[in-house]
Amino acid sequence: MITRNNRGLRRALLLTGVAAIALSAGTASRAQPATAQSSIGSATAIKNDVQGVHGSVTRVLAAGGDVFSDDRVKTGDDSLARLVFLDRTTLTVAADSQAVLKEVYRPKQGFTRLVVKTVTGSFRFVSGVQSPHHYEVQFPQGYLTVRGTIVDLVVSPTRTLIVLESGSITVVPYATRIPHDLSGPDTSLVVYNDGRVDGPMTREAAIIKLHPDIPIQFGSTISSTWEADSGVVPFGATPYVALGGGFNFEGDPAVTGVADLNTFDGPLPNGSYPIGVTKSNGLGTGALGLVAAGLQFQSGWRTEIEGSYRHNATTRFNVQAEGSTTIGVDRKTYAQMFDVWRDFALVDRVGFHVGGGLGVAELDMNVTNSFSASTAFNKTEGAYQAGAGLDFAVIPGLKVTLDYRALGFFNKDAGNITVPTSCSVSPSGFPCFGNANERVVLGVSSAAIDQSVILGLRWSGGP
Repeated sequence: MITRNNRGLRRALLLTGVAAIALSAGTASRAQPATAQSSIGSATAIKNDVQGVHGSVTRVLAAGGDVFSDDRVKTGDDSLARLVFLDRTTLTVAADSQAVLKEVYRPKQGFTRLVVKTVTGSFRFVSGVQSPHHYEVQFPQGYLTVRGTIVDLVVSPTRTLIVLESGSITVVPYATRIPHDLSGPDTSLVVYNDGRVDGPMTREAAIIKLHPDIPIQFGSTISSTWEADSGVVPFGATPYVALGGGFNFEGDPAVTGVADLNTFDGPLPNGSYPIGVTKSNGLGTGALGLVAAGLQFQSGWRTEIEGSYRHNATTRFNVQAEGSTTIGVDRKTYAQMFDVWRDFALVDRVGFHVGGGLGVAELDMNVTNSFSASTAFNKTEGAYQAGAGLDFAVIPGLKVTLDYRALGFFNKDAGNITVPTSCSVSPSGFPCFGNANERVVLGVSSAAIDQSVILGLRWSGGP
């Protein structure tokens, strides 16, 4: 049994180790293997004896030192290493443990899976900002894939204990190739050489079941105070920026007749003519530009603040009362939105995202008339949008995106404008009665949804 005193002692030892790591992080120097290759990450914290073995070359791994593909990381007694890779994935290697970094980034081809082969000992793996299918953690009895995950492992030649802290994993024993899904926090599996799997079970049940077979440091490894050592926020996020441009297909403005201000006092009373409005050209097409900044979470969600500008070509309407006229409606839209997006992996380097947001939009409307100067007015409305798109990873951190967006407005109240008709300017008696001086009041609003196609770039701290 694991007593409360034992847990307290282990917690005290762990916190002592944290202090040692903090000291070593500020004083150690970099070391690199003799072979020339690109770094795939670095050691952000080192305690005591940690070595990096690359082929026949063994070096002392220090805080700030680079790590490379095919490195074997070995920790000694009362030692610990915390490695952070290019995409913010974190691997913490506890005392008397070994792990091999089998496969990482290939810059010329974009990037591929990060494969960590745990040989023996205790480990914590925290996935970074890549798509989930880019991660694989191997152990002697099988392997696991992760989905926005924090997972602890205690690895031995005969069996491996896996404890899920958050997220979800799929564990596949080599002997059976039967997948086992684990999604509940603080749940565990034990995988044996013959493919047998015990669990799911609670963390405490796993410790009791395997005690005293489990390594002594594992009591600290999976304790609730591990976070103090790892410095990892379970749902940590990476900032990103994005920009894009494209085409906006404006939802038709709604133009309606409000009043006929005919000042001619003749056979018909003032304002007696009905006002007819018909559209004379097609869908208004214009340009769009946007910028955004946000946070990309390990779980696959993103939140962002977006600013966009849309300018649509003039849409023309024929207006007929006692006299006639033609108006053109030109619109500029400035929108500020708060968006939430969800990313999904499709195939290597290609992903899909879907989401939407809420915000406000300022609509600047400019209305031109056949017989007078233009009339401008603006209004601010609540706005909403939804969208979906594809993204392609060019290099780690940089993605090309292709999006479809639909933008609508909550408040569709019309803004009123007054324009003259041909009765105000034509010779007396033609085509109106007498010396009519007709003006009509029109209501102009943005009633329909805008639709946009956007090509963009998104840059983040990781792929």
